[in-house]
Amino acid sequence: MSKPLPPPASSQSYFDVSVLSAGFITLVETLFIKDGNPDIKNVCPSMSFLLRHSLSKKTILFDLGIRKDWRNYPPQVVGTIDAIFPLEIPLDVVDSLRLGGLEPNDINYAIPSHVHWDHVGNPDLFPKTQFIAGEGGKEVLRNGSSRSSEDPLYNTAYFFSDTLPTDRTTYLDDITWKEVGPFPRAYDFFGDGSIYIIDAPGHLPGHINILARTSAEGSWIYLGGDSAGDVRLLTGEKEIGFYTNPITGYTGCMHQDLDAALETIRRMRVVSEDSKVLVLIAHDHVWFNENKDKGVLFPGKIPPKV
Repeated sequence: MSKPLPPPASSQSYFDVSVLSAGFITLVETLFIKDGNPDIKNVCPSMSFLLRHSLSKKTILFDLGIRKDWRNYPPQVVGTIDAIFPLEIPLDVVDSLRLGGLEPNDINYAIPSHVHWDHVGNPDLFPKTQFIAGEGGKEVLRNGSSRSSEDPLYNTAYFFSDTLPTDRTTYLDDITWKEVGPFPRAYDFFGDGSIYIIDAPGHLPGHINILARTSAEGSWIYLGGDSAGDVRLLTGEKEIGFYTNPITGYTGCMHQDLDAALETIRRMRVVSEDSKVLVLIAHDHVWFNENKDKGVLFPGKIPPKV
């Protein structure tokens, strides 16, 4: 049995959390789940999350979504988008920030869950922001992942080595991880128990999640990035599926390390059983569509679970 999440301290700091619309990607169900329907194509958000510290008012962006000028991604990414992933980007993350009265220079930290193109956006638009990236992320940007070179989701040509600003990016290679709840590797980013960076392996080296308090009383939000591509993987209703890349014929799943991904999902399932924890993944079109008209986007806030 895992340990419970830490209780709030006296005068506990926490984060206000908003969802930012940052582009949409059409995803075929079979990319993520076993026995999925190849005719079901969901228009999914690539959500970015704005977090504001209750005391210091420092701001964090978790994930930056899709860049509006997406044809400036690496050529192999552009080819894959054209062939597999139709995009709609009525607003990018900067547009959404401005709807909430913020400018890119108002963002203190940007934390991409990982360095895939639909999560890093365009870092050049944030010239004063400090970037925090997971352990292993730098190696992926330089050399791709260890995944087969036939799979364009993972090979070297799929990444630009200078995607993240070299002078303003800290990779979490030398930190001391500690256990928090069901997660064996967590980093208390602000040192006050308000937000933890979670090592969430499986999808891509350097993949990280966020666990943040959303009230002083004990509610939380868990931001899962691409730990799971479909919420039914979190509930146990479905199993991870395998896809065949139409460009190369490569067959595999959306996670480089399947065993690690399954373990990360299991731990997320454990934390989701806590009634005070809201768990969200980056492409959850069901949650997004149910909540987009409820004031949680842009200047709105995700109501804390109580």
